[in-house]
Amino acid sequence: GGYDFGFTQHFRVAIEGFIDAVGVSNSIIDSNGSVKNSQRYQAGGRVLPQYVFSPDVTGHWILGYVNGRFLSEGTGDYGNYNKGYNLNGFQTGLGFTTIVKKNILVRLDAYYNLYSGTSFLSDNTPSSLITKGPGNLIGELSLIYKFS
Repeated sequence: GGYDFGFTQHFRVAIEGFIDAVGVSNSIIDSNGSVKNSQRYQAGGRVLPQYVFSPDVTGHWILGYVNGRFLSEGTGDYGNYNKGYNLNGFQTGLGFTTIVKKNILVRLDAYYNLYSGTSFLSDNTPSSLITKGPGNLIGELSLIYKFS
């Protein structure tokens, strides 16, 4: 949910909070073991400076804080571990919104999340320090109902 503040005919600023389910994962599997990293969700707040191109179309820049929930699993030479952790990060991107019908809008966003890093020790190899500092590029298409 969020709210828009109008400053001039062509410049507005919106603030919003969000919670997104995320199903991103990657794996490395070879003869020495395996590593799997996945993200479960992200939540945070953002500010969207907006430029009004026409009464029906706005463009915006995304600036925000994001907190993500991650899971990392490893076996073999990569160490044996299964760790869940939260990371904080910065979010930035661009987007456009257009009116489809009176209070119904379509929004397209592309943004990048850059999370802080974390480190933890492998369960079976005490000298093996695992460090994670992920980032992800996300595209979202949203259908929005705007209360007037």
